[in-house]
Amino acid sequence: MHIPPEQFSRDALALLSEGERHGRLRQLEALLNRELRCHQTLADFQKHLYAIIEKDLCSSLGHWLGRWDYDCKIEIWGGKSYMDAAVEEQLLLRSEFPHGVRLAWGDYEALEEPNS
Repeated sequence: MHIPPEQFSRDALALLSEGERHGRLRQLEALLNRELRCHQTLADFQKHLYAIIEKDLCSSLGHWLGRWDYDCKIEIWGGKSYMDAAVEEQLLLRSEFPHGVRLAWGDYEALEEPNS
């Protein structure tokens, strides 16, 4: 999977206005969900999701994501702001099998919106 860093890296997203960032996150969601859609079991979905998070989002794009919460089919991933409120806003990810992922930028409540 190739995710263009010039559009979706942490640095690129941080420079955008809130409205532009929202649109860009919806684009990234669509890319990720296209990759996840074909996985029919929770184990396969999570295996592929974890690979995307580690290889693409963290290593290639510079986001920092650690698992904040886990409830079998639903996981919440976020950055260091969970432990340190002084940390700048960053990417948040909510995965729900079999629906896919929802992304937000520093707004935990936005993760609860239905997938578009």
